[in-house]
Amino acid sequence: MSASPGLSVDFQLEILEECGFHCQACYVDKTARLEFGDNQIRKMHALFSEFQAKSYDLDHLIVGPTDFTTSPSFDRISEEKHFGELTSFFNATNWTTTLLARNWQEKVEKLSRFNRSREATFSIVLNPQKSLDRRYLDLFVERCRQLREIYAKPIRRFYIVFNAYPHRAQERVDFKRDYLTVHRLVHELFKVPSFEHGFSFTRAPSIQGHKERIMGSMDWLNQVYDEVADATEIPIQFLIEGDYSANRYVFKNDRFYFAPLWHEPFVNFDPALEVPVREWSVSEFERFEQKIVLRQYERLDQLVCGQCTYNPLCLKRGIVHLLDVLGENRCLVPRQAVEQRGLAYD
Repeated sequence: MSASPGLSVDFQLEILEECGFHCQACYVDKTARLEFGDNQIRKMHALFSEFQAKSYDLDHLIVGPTDFTTSPSFDRISEEKHFGELTSFFNATNWTTTLLARNWQEKVEKLSRFNRSREATFSIVLNPQKSLDRRYLDLFVERCRQLREIYAKPIRRFYIVFNAYPHRAQERVDFKRDYLTVHRLVHELFKVPSFEHGFSFTRAPSIQGHKERIMGSMDWLNQVYDEVADATEIPIQFLIEGDYSANRYVFKNDRFYFAPLWHEPFVNFDPALEVPVREWSVSEFERFEQKIVLRQYERLDQLVCGQCTYNPLCLKRGIVHLLDVLGENRCLVPRQAVEQRGLAYD
C-alpha cells in the first residue's frame, strides 16, 4: 500500500459493548471491555487527518461490533465531544442493528444528531431461518422505511445480513437449497442487490483454538456459492470490486488488526493479523502493508496459489497471507463459481 490518490481505506471500531440480543451464529464477545475515550479519539483524529492529507479515500467507518440501539456504550460515545468529528472524515459510517429494541427509533434519532459522515449505511441483522417468512421480512421492510424517515439524512444503502453458518438440510431454510428464493425475496422487498453473509464465525482471540468452526463455515459458504454459480443474478462477493475492495483495519483496545478480504473482511484478533502501531502514524500502516505484500510474493510458489490464474486478486486482498495465518495450503476461492462466472481483476 502506498500513498496514492483514491486508494480506499476502511476502519472498523470495536467500541460498542454488550448487546440485548442473542442472534444465531453470532460469536461477538458481548462481555468484552472495550477501551475508547478522549485519548483514543484524539489520536484517531490525528491519524485520520494524516490519511486524508496523504490523499487516501477514507470510505467507510464501521462502528460496532454490537447493535448500537442496545449497547450502553452508544449513549456514551454519542456524548463524546469530538466523536462526531471522527465520522466527518469518512464518506459513510456503518451501524449494525436488529431494529428490535423497544427504543430503536430514539437511538436512530440520536445518531442523526451527532453523525457527520456524508452518508450512512445500516447493517440489518435478521434471522436466517426466517428468511423465507414473508410476514417477518415485511416487518423489517417497514422498519427500514421508518429508519430512513427518522434518520432524515443521506443513507447510501441497507445491508440485509444473515449470519453465515453451515445450514443443515432439515432446517427450515438451507441456503444450498433455498438461496435463490431468499435472494429474490430480499432483492424484491428491500430493493438491494442481494443479502449479505455475516462473518461472525471468523471472530476469535486467535485462529488455532477456533479453526474447526472457521474452516467449516468457510468451506460451507464456498460450497453454497458453487451451488448457485448458474444463477448469474446472484452476486458473489469474491467477484465484486467496489464496496469490497478497500483495505480494512479493525481497532480494538488500542490495537489495530488487518482484515483480509475473503468474500467480505475476515475479522479476527490473532496476533498474526495485528498491525504494529505505536505512534498511530500512516507510515506504520504502509510498512505493514509493504511487508505483507512482499511476504505473499515470497510464499506464492510454496503454496497452491503459485500457478493459479486468479492469484493477483488473492494477493491484492491479502488472502495469501490469510492462508499462512490459518496454517492452510489449499484454495479458499469458490472455484466452480469463479471459473463459471469468470473473474475480472486489475
